[in-house]
Amino acid sequence: MRARARLVAALDHRVTRIAMDAEREFAHRLGGSCQSPIAAHARLEGQRLILDGLVAEPDGSRLLRDTLSGGIDEPAAVGRRLAERILDAGAGPLLERLRAS
Repeated sequence: MRARARLVAALDHRVTRIAMDAEREFAHRLGGSCQSPIAAHARLEGQRLILDGLVAEPDGSRLLRDTLSGGIDEPAAVGRRLAERILDAGAGPLLERLRAS
């Protein structure tokens, strides 16, 4: 491992990285941006990753939320699966309408 990679590796906090990977994949799959009414919060409980996700109308009149858990070795898959569930619940048209406006 090169010296720079070793220095950066020392800054890696595994638990934070796992949670962040799940949250980022959730937002990415939904096409989220800084202006999107999308939220995700991941946490680890033992060897389980629990991800809470939300898509909302900007005024809060409609909220679509769900929770999914999975193994800590598959954070991106957990994020993607939760995004798919939220899309199946109706987030797709809501997000498309917001992108168009």
